[in-house]
Amino acid sequence: MHPSNRITLTEEQLRVVEAEPGHYVVTAVAGSGKTTTLAHRINYLLDQGFSAKRILILMFNKAAKVDFARKLKKIAAKQSLLPEVRTFHAMGYRLYLRFIQEGMLQSFNKQILSEKEVDYHVWRLLNQILDAVALKDAKKNKKDYVEAGHQFIESVKNGLRSPQETLSNLGLGDKFDFLPLLFETFESWRKQNSRISYTDMLFDTVIAIQHHPELAQLVGNKMDIVLFDK
Repeated sequence: MHPSNRITLTEEQLRVVEAEPGHYVVTAVAGSGKTTTLAHRINYLLDQGFSAKRILILMFNKAAKVDFARKLKKIAAKQSLLPEVRTFHAMGYRLYLRFIQEGMLQSFNKQILSEKEVDYHVWRLLNQILDAVALKDAKKNKKDYVEAGHQFIESVKNGLRSPQETLSNLGLGDKFDFLPLLFETFESWRKQNSRISYTDMLFDTVIAIQHHPELAQLVGNKMDIVLFDK
């Protein structure tokens, strides 16, 4: 590492930057320089001879991606080629399209489901699946029911657990026993109408890999280093 970079980093940050390749989790409070350290880590790996084309950098959202790409370009200005920076959803989208080509996923409507649209369909489906007593309470507390339904769908997909296990883990009580049925009904509607949300870009691809292990071989071993910043 260039001596000037050593001056700007703490000893703890240097240990992260210069660690041998392996599996690591680095936790730090906001404003502690975690993202800057990650940029120095990538610059260090490039100096060590790792190919930029074999390094994958994943960011939580587009704003973080743009900010990090700018920071990396400045810190690694002497590098002739930099790794590509992607968002998690962009990676999922690429895999989704590849799996469609392989016949493992169905084509989808290019109009991605928005948060408001999910809320709309959650409420519409609640009107179909709730009994008269529960529906009466739902109409009095529409916002609470819609939020609970939407958050439950996201929790199942983000946690990759069954609806029943997710409900048990959340400990919401008997009042929300309808949530697993809502999830199944929502997913049935979604698939019948070829719709996906940003969450589904990751959820559907992971489920496809779980059901078809050969897909892991198809997309695996393309990168030597994968770095996440969230």
